Amino acid sequence: MELISFFIKYPDTIDSCDALCQKLERDREQVKRQMDELVDLDILKKQASGDKEIYAYIPAMSTTLSKKRPRIDEKSKDQVAESKARSVRGQDTAKAESAMDEDDLRDANGYG
Repeated sequence: MELISFFIKYPDTIDSCDALCQKLERDREQVKRQMDELVDLDILKKQASGDKEIYAYIPAMSTTLSKKRPRIDEKSKDQVAESKARSVRGQDTAKAESAMDEDDLRDANGYG
């Protein structure tokens, strides 16, 4: 979280992992692992620069325009399916209530 906050506060930062570790006063291996995870999530981009890698922040607007498709894990797929099922059940209930209302109206008007 500290890395994301840093890049949001300084969005124009383009630097190596070693330089960022010094700025943040954090362990290199931990920062490197977290930065690579942020690259996988399209929050940071990584480029080779000579013999080292440099990282840069990808602002939120750019991420939404990214051509990469968002990752959907199995839990998310299940949640989407359940949401759709609830929606269909809701429509069926609304149809049943609507049909009951029409029957009640017919009975009330003596057309039953």
